[in-house]
Amino acid sequence: MIYEHWKGLLTCPQQRVYDDVLSALLRRQERIPVKGIHPQELQPIHKALYYDHPELFYMTHAPGIQQSGGFMGVSITFLCKSIFSAGVIQSYQKKIEEVKAQLRPLISSAKNDFEKEKIICDYLLGTVTYQIDNTLNQNAATALVQQRAQCSGVAKAVKLLLDWLAIPCIVIDGEVNDPVSRQRGPHAWNLVQLDGNWYHLDVTLMMGENSQKTPPFRYSYLNRTDAQMRAIHVWQAGNFPPCVTDFLPPAPTYGAQAPQPAAAQPARAPQQNAPARPMPHTQMPASQAPRPVTQQPKPSAAQAPTRVRKTVSTLQQFRRDMSNIYNAHLRRFEFISAIPVDNAQKLLDDLHGAALDEARKKNLQVEVKITVSGDAVTVELIW
Repeated sequence: MIYEHWKGLLTCPQQRVYDDVLSALLRRQERIPVKGIHPQELQPIHKALYYDHPELFYMTHAPGIQQSGGFMGVSITFLCKSIFSAGVIQSYQKKIEEVKAQLRPLISSAKNDFEKEKIICDYLLGTVTYQIDNTLNQNAATALVQQRAQCSGVAKAVKLLLDWLAIPCIVIDGEVNDPVSRQRGPHAWNLVQLDGNWYHLDVTLMMGENSQKTPPFRYSYLNRTDAQMRAIHVWQAGNFPPCVTDFLPPAPTYGAQAPQPAAAQPARAPQQNAPARPMPHTQMPASQAPRPVTQQPKPSAAQAPTRVRKTVSTLQQFRRDMSNIYNAHLRRFEFISAIPVDNAQKLLDDLHGAALDEARKKNLQVEVKITVSGDAVTVELIW
């Protein structure tokens, strides 16, 4: 399940183009005609795709726009050349699946989302080396396959793996202050949702304090609040969910070792006791959230997972969630409704109508059963 935070920051016309461009990029199309939008509005769309979809690791961070006019009017083409060859893309995709296979035994024994999150953190802290390359090291594949990345690549690797585990995750961009030089530089990290609350997670800075790459690890930037992160981080708070709840781990297991890749390459690490340095990444053009899209194999009824969300506040939010559920082929969705309606029957009718609308948009043959009990709602899908 892919959590599309940045898409939610776009206008409705931009979101329609976002969907069209996404479909084209998944087919590895590099010249994408777009309609109904001004060329300047394409940069925020690219940024949203760039941060929402780390599985598009081959997408360039610097796309082009071609505009031409004639008797039939103006045409716009979005130019998004791949940074890897078709052979490399296929190889990287296979190796990313191998990384997931390595992690799967540990994930299957995790008791909650926090333990899963920490398994992912430990794996990245034990395998990835910080290295700046604005062309190649800003994507999830270089982090997971080549085991080197700068901050945006690390953040996308975190999101790719948490998307795989159906844990809501956002790549957040901002700046970080170097505690030594007192200089500020561009930076990227993550927001992660656990038990309905959002927290900051900065694996890149934790790499700086865990140069030994072996447990026990230090977790100075694991599940932090806004107030705690503001000591050295700066970001545009209005674009992201607030992180205000102190995290209390259910049962800390710090020091558990994540599996190491079979052919992990030796990597140079920063000095063990050196303070964490700002981890820069190429600055993206201006602008700007939740939904999935990647086509995944349909699970059997016994395998199909359940997606649980803490609260749904609007019918539009429910529509986005149902789109995510359909894309991930889940069979059950449970949530607490805060949607303002006059009575339970009205809520039931509105939810059922919205769920069927989203299914029709995707040409899906699926039976939708919705149960409302007080403010608790259960959606069951029969594929």
